[in-house]
This record gives sequence, C-alpha cells and structure tokens, in this order.
Amino acid sequence: MNTIKKILIAEFHQETNVLNNEIWTEQRFRNDMYATGNDVLKKYHATRSTVRGIAQTCEEHGYDVVPACAMHATCGGLVAQEVVEQFLHYILSALRTETDVVGIFLALHGATQSVKTEDVCGYILETIRGEVGPELVISVACDLHGNITRKCAENADVICAFHTYPHIDQFETGCRAAKLGIRLLESTVPLHLARCYLPMIVPAAGYSTEWGRFGEIMSEACNAAEKEEILDFSIFQMQPWLDVHEAGSAVLCFAENRERAEDFCRRISKKLYDARDSFWPETSGFDETIKLAQKTPVGNPVLLVDIGDSPGAGAPGDSAFVLLELSKRSFPVKTAFAVKDKAAVDHAFFVGEGGTAVFTIGVAGENTSVQVTATVSRLYADGHFIQEGPVDTGLERNLGRAARLRIAENDVLVCDTLSGTSDLQMYRHFGIEPTAYQLVVVKASMSYRSAYEKIASSVCLVNTVGASTSDLQNVKYHNLPRVFYPFVDSPLGGAPNVELIKKQLFGKMKGDR
Repeated sequence: MNTIKKILIAEFHQETNVLNNEIWTEQRFRNDMYATGNDVLKKYHATRSTVRGIAQTCEEHGYDVVPACAMHATCGGLVAQEVVEQFLHYILSALRTETDVVGIFLALHGATQSVKTEDVCGYILETIRGEVGPELVISVACDLHGNITRKCAENADVICAFHTYPHIDQFETGCRAAKLGIRLLESTVPLHLARCYLPMIVPAAGYSTEWGRFGEIMSEACNAAEKEEILDFSIFQMQPWLDVHEAGSAVLCFAENRERAEDFCRRISKKLYDARDSFWPETSGFDETIKLAQKTPVGNPVLLVDIGDSPGAGAPGDSAFVLLELSKRSFPVKTAFAVKDKAAVDHAFFVGEGGTAVFTIGVAGENTSVQVTATVSRLYADGHFIQEGPVDTGLERNLGRAARLRIAENDVLVCDTLSGTSDLQMYRHFGIEPTAYQLVVVKASMSYRSAYEKIASSVCLVNTVGASTSDLQNVKYHNLPRVFYPFVDSPLGGAPNVELIKKQLFGKMKGDR
C-alpha cells in the first residue's frame, strides 16, 4: 500500500522599498494576511491567489496539502527580522511534526529585505534546504519583480514568476510552480534549469506585458513554451528600490534538453537588454494633465497616476503633492483623491460627520502637505474591503479607519494606511464612484491599468517625488553596486557578469514513495 503523500505549502509575501523608512512589523502582516494551519486554505479558498493555485493543483494530483502559514503584507519598508523567523518557525515546526512530506511549495515575493538580511527569500530557502536536505522538492512561485539571487537558485528546485504585469496570473503561476514540482516528484526524466543574469534595473512604471517591447518579448517566450521548446521560463525585472549587494534582472528556463534551456536564456536575455531604453515611463506634466481633465466630461475621467508615491511599489502613500497643486489652482476639476494620513483621520473623527474644519493633509515636508477647509462626509471605523479585480481578485484589504472629506466638488479619502490602490473598490467601498469625476488620482506604478483603463478616457503618468520614484540615477543606494544599467551603459557583450552563471541538473529520480 502506498503511503499518503503530503506537500507542505506556505506563503511569505512582502515587496520591500528601502526608501520607505517604516519597519514592517508583525502587525503589518496581520492587517492583510496572517494565517496558520487550515485557516490558510479557508482564507484563500475564494481567491485567484498564488496559494490557491498551488493548493488546488496539489489536490488535483492526489497529494494531501499541509498548510503551514500564510504571511502576506502590503509593499513597504524593511521587514522586522523576527517576522521572518516566525515564518520559518511555522514551517520547520510543521516539517518536524508531519510525516511523509515529499515537497515544500512556497509563494514568495522574491524582493524582500529585512533589517538584518538583504536576501530574505534566499535566507528562507537556504534555511529550509538545510533542514530537509537534498531529497525534498522545493518549488517556489514568485513575483515578476523578484531579485533571484544565486542563493535562491541554488536552494530551490523550481522557481516560477508571474508572466503578466499588471499581475493577473497569480493563480496560474501557483499552478505552474506546483505542476513542475510534482513533475520532479513523479518523473524520472531530468529537468535542467538555466539562469542568466542581466546587469540592469529599470523603473516599474515604464513597461507592461500588455504592450510595448516587453510585451513582445514576453509573448515570444510564451510561444516558445507552448511549442514545447522549453517546459517553463521566468523573466525577472528586479524592482529597483532594494538596496542590496547582489542585484539585477534575470531569465530562468526549464527544459529537458540542457542546451535548449541555455540557448533560450541567452536569446531572451539579449532581447531584454537590447530593449533596456524602452523600459522607462513616458510622463506628463501636471499642468497638461489638468488641462486635459478640464476638457473631459464626468463619466470618463482622466487618470492621474502618482507614480512617485505608489504603495504597490512600497511607498508610504502619504504625499498630498497632487492635492497641493490642485489647491494652488483653486481645484479647477472635479477630483477623487486618496491618501494615508492618520492625523487627518483623527481630526475627522473629532470633528464628526457633517462637521466642517481646517485640515492639514499629507505628510509634513516640502510640497507634500496642504491645508484646506473640508467637510466630513462620512466616517468609517472599519476600512476592510474586498478587491474586485482583475488584480488580486477576492483579496481582502484593510485601510484601518477612514474618512471621506468634501472640498468643494472634490472628494478626498484619508485613511490610517493605504493599500489596494490598483482596485476600483478602494474608492467605491467608501462611497466614491470613480466615473463621477473628471480627474481620478491613483497612487500606483502599473497594477492600476487592468481596472482603471476600462473607465478612463486618458492616463497621465506624473513623476512625482517619492519613494517609488522613476529617477533611479538620483536614488542614494548604499549597498547596490552602481556598475550596471542605468548607472553605466554598455553593450551586452562587454558588460560584466552577463553570461550564463548558473545551470543545475534536476530530476531527482524520486520513484514511488
């Protein structure tokens, strides 16, 4: 009789932005997702999440799923080290308790940095590998913006990244990672992993898989996989707001044929690097955006994308720069705006619904706060809402307390924290219908497109100052080596470390357990 085969699953997801000075504590994770044991499956059951994709695929292939924990926080500052250790504690405890575990399938971000560890994902994988040894299969589903270090590649058997940006294939990526992991468990045919490092980082607001050169390259790579030239691939455009010694973009490829995996990595890597100058956002000036909105009737608003203060890229979301500029022009367009401002929330609750008072909105600093007279339209003691998608469909967000303020014909949402900005429900849940305005401000980099482009007449990216700035040359990195693009630009053939730096033979011949 065959022994029941178990796969342990877990999630640790946080994208770090070192320009955000706040430390991401346990409470930050509990505000979004912090679950253990069977609660993991319950909370993700109705979602299109990576964890759900992993779990469903394992169950469909006849494996018992052992959920250890899910810790998922919004993007932000450095993670407290004790939070990382908590995650490892749940995993290692489950491994020491459960028998017949044959695989560990993880959902990680890939770009997480703690106060102690530059490479959190590499540290997690190295620790788990040290516990289980070489036999258990470790499969990882990651964000496309991960920084896949040598330590990650050496300790994981499978690494799969999202194929979409905006990210709408989290569920599918979980399925891919699980299927490849199960293949390693069940097949005697070896798999080969090739990894090619790319000496470049580019701003996240300048490219998408839905258009442009990056979209073309991703389509070509997907076509190669569909033709079974390769089994799977991942393109990692490392998010640029880490400050680490080992940094850059990468291409990974799985194939049964070693040479095919290597050739694919070289070909796609060259195309990516040759296209590097196309991965920068085309921005609009503030005045031209306002003039465009003035000509726009209510119903199909102009979208002003505040790319410098994007919570989805780890910025605090607390800058009122856009609101300040609108006030200087006497609020010439009907506008919807949202900002993180706990002090303004406190003041709104003090004033009460229906009350009018002077508010200072936005974090203190040059051009980041504004003083206005506003009426408190509505108070919200509970800022939970469910995203409607297509990005992170079904995921619960928590803005803490919130208040809707009225300034002339403009609505401003102030909240304890700001997340889910790419989703229309961030406004709609609080009584602000985006289509009822001429101008809608979204603090985001790219994830907003899947939802907002359906209602917007125009999209204007404004390169505001902030922690998610696209002006990478002026970011004050302390650890990241400024020896590659965009700091140093050179042809691919002459750039340092642009070769196939890792290849590993898989196919562990698991047999029947």
